[in-house]
Amino acid sequence: MGSSTSASAADRFHTFHTFHGNHSNFGREQFRFPNKQQNGQRSPFVDLALCTTAILLATTMYQNWRQTNPTSSPFDRANLSESGGEGENKAMYATLDSVLGSVDPKKVGSNVAGITEESAEEFERAKQNKLMRMLTPEAVTRLLRANEKSVIFTEGSHEYHSDDGGGGRFIWRYDINAVASNNPIEDDHSEYMVKGNGRDQMLFGVYDGHSGWNCSQKVAKELALYAAKSLEKHVESEASTTDSGADAEIKRIGKVTEALQTAFIDLDAEIVEHSVERILSNANSSRTQATQTLLPALAGSCALLAYMNRDDLFVACTGDSRAVLGTWDEETGKWIAVPMSVDQTGQNEEEKERLKKEHPGEEESVVIRGRVLGGLEPTRAFGDARYKWSQEVQDKIFQSYFAGRRPLPKTFMSPPYVTAKPEVNHRKLSRNDRFLVMATDGLWDKLSNDEVVALVGGYLDALEKGEANAALESINDVSSSVSTDTPHSPQTTERQFTFQDNNVSTHLIRNALGGASDDKLCAIMSIPPPMCRTFRDDITVTVIFFGEAGNGPAGVEEQNGKLKAKA
Repeated sequence: MGSSTSASAADRFHTFHTFHGNHSNFGREQFRFPNKQQNGQRSPFVDLALCTTAILLATTMYQNWRQTNPTSSPFDRANLSESGGEGENKAMYATLDSVLGSVDPKKVGSNVAGITEESAEEFERAKQNKLMRMLTPEAVTRLLRANEKSVIFTEGSHEYHSDDGGGGRFIWRYDINAVASNNPIEDDHSEYMVKGNGRDQMLFGVYDGHSGWNCSQKVAKELALYAAKSLEKHVESEASTTDSGADAEIKRIGKVTEALQTAFIDLDAEIVEHSVERILSNANSSRTQATQTLLPALAGSCALLAYMNRDDLFVACTGDSRAVLGTWDEETGKWIAVPMSVDQTGQNEEEKERLKKEHPGEEESVVIRGRVLGGLEPTRAFGDARYKWSQEVQDKIFQSYFAGRRPLPKTFMSPPYVTAKPEVNHRKLSRNDRFLVMATDGLWDKLSNDEVVALVGGYLDALEKGEANAALESINDVSSSVSTDTPHSPQTTERQFTFQDNNVSTHLIRNALGGASDDKLCAIMSIPPPMCRTFRDDITVTVIFFGEAGNGPAGVEEQNGKLKAKA
């Protein structure tokens, strides 16, 4: 590699705009349940929310009554204690506390994303007073927009400068947002730029954690750096190749794919293997050290990483987050959704067959009810040491450092069952490829690929025409032909989309959770954790727009921090 590319990946690795769990303003405001009607009928979702609220209120009223009448019931505490039922009584109170949520204001911080100290104290008061609070449309909008971020490149700005000789940056804007369902949120995201090697390269990541936030946070902080280092090795080998033409292109794509896969595998090895080796090899390891070191391994995370330059887009996917490219079809005059990843779950037949081949003799048990060993839904993930460590290692770790654990599945025979190795898809970018949507499965549970692309494309169309309503008809045509039944979507009703957010990620999240139906949106956003997990998941969305800085493909410009159609 020449002197112009002698800087290390770490030196050239520039944090553009990176966010790790800084989600806030997860507050609540008191108001009445809405009683609006849509087309003469109230949304069934509102009825469901009202029913849930009634059950909560009835339960809490009974708890208050029991506290003031401790011996007036056949189930009084004394009788329960003698009969061994005290545990059941405690379990009832524990369940109630879990349903209503529990937040310690003193522990609110960067690791309790989405909850401020003020709102946490308010929430505790609401719980003690047995109040179920409903959000107004204005409060919902503030909540939806609390974590949004738009980055727009303009000519002359530091971010706009490009050394690739292409006359301007190939990305003119990107939008980010995240809305929590878990407390704290388990999603994360990252945005990085690698400069040098004659071209600018961007790395965007979306990470969907499970069993806690510890793994997704670590992956968000480190995966792009692992990728940059691995890609640098690829660039060095590419510079020395003597191949040309189609063969050279095939080899180049293969090397980038291998570099991204190596980055994923190496980081997961650090999380799952090297961490436990350090703990077990040190006889003086304390429980605190073990906890801090092993929490990312004990939790898990899906990962979606997009690597791009002016000419190429690579998407590496581990798990069930998804990337979809929006491209404009000039012949039909319509937006086309091009999937850039495939969900890797136990419902994916190719993944099921792969696992069966990797675990001969376990064909009937390796995937049960669409889950690995009947437990884990994604078939690929970072962390999730429960499905990767041997039984011997797990016995040592839990006996030495952790009190109690879930028993391993009876069919646990030949770990590892889960891998972090991603599937990588490549596309040569064209001028009609306008944007890429990357999101955790919380968005895709609610919206189809076609709906998402239509919503973003309609947003760009509306900016160009200066009329937001102009895009609604075509988008509603798309949604009417798409089934939206999902695990987090208990009702089937006609969708009503809306255009009222400048941030496109917020625009997608709003339409995923209710769209133009204020009743539905307010109901679903008012249910506190952990109950809201029944209706919605954490949602993190990144939308990247391709085109020259300051000259977006739909002809928009920035004015006073907002976008408008160019005159």
